[in-house]
Order: sequence, then C-alpha cells, then structure tokens
Amino acid sequence: MSAWTPEDYLDEVVPEPRESPTAWIVGRDGAEGWRLADIDGRDEGPADACRIVIPEGGVVTFCAFDDYGAFEIETLADGGWSCPDDIPADATHFCAEGDIDTLGESVDQFVAGLIENGYASPGETVRTAVYRWSDPIPHRLVVENGAARFVAEAGARI
Repeated sequence: MSAWTPEDYLDEVVPEPRESPTAWIVGRDGAEGWRLADIDGRDEGPADACRIVIPEGGVVTFCAFDDYGAFEIETLADGGWSCPDDIPADATHFCAEGDIDTLGESVDQFVAGLIENGYASPGETVRTAVYRWSDPIPHRLVVENGAARFVAEAGARI
C-alpha cells in the first residue's frame, strides 16, 4: 500500500511519507483553513520552515510512494546489468543502499552512473534500494461534520 507526501515537501531531504494524504492534516489554523504538518525547509533551518494552510475546497498535490525493498544488481562488462529477482516494472528510483548520490530514474541510468562515477566496476554486485514516486495527484480538502480529509480529484491516477 502506498504512503503519501505533499509534492511541495519533495526535495533532497524528504520527510517520512504518511499512510494517506489526510494523515498530513494536523488541525485548524484559525479562519485561514486547515494546516498540514510543518517540516524544515529546503535549507533545513527554522527560517525556512515549510508551512501549508489549505482552505476548505483547496487542492494540494500529493505523490504516492512505494518502497520495493533492496535488490542485488550486478553490473556487467558490456554496461548492462543482471538481477536474480524481478524488479517492479513501475519502479522510478534506484540507488545504492545508503547512497543517494547514486540515484537513477531507471536501472540502466543507475548502472551507467555507478560505472561512470566509480561507484562500482563491471562485474560488481550492488545492493540497490528500489522505490516508486507517482506523478503528482491533486487532492481536494473536504470538510464534513467538522472533520477534514483529502479526496483525490476525479480522474486522478495513482
């Protein structure tokens, strides 16, 4: 099952995704609307804190996240790769475990980057974190009986 993060919160340092878009709502913010959980800003300092307040009926885009776990990917002499397990076809991100500097948006791009940048030599096996971020999905804030929740816009694809 996917976890979720507001698109505005996606950067080099991403907060832990939550179980649903609604899980990001932390309460009312006076007459302004409903507040999403605060996070440190892009520069990770208090002055850059990211704060989002949404009025009833407002739209926030969220991205779904699926962590597929780690896979053993072997780099081949011809620049290709091999993996004993099936990698999910919808995976969008690949990086050596614990090393975001190796990030690639396809296995081919990931392996090419490993070799070109000296992270791995042909024939070496790299334990690889594999996951998926969806395209941004618009969600409308709906308030019923004093409770707020996000509902995916009609036609939105996860």
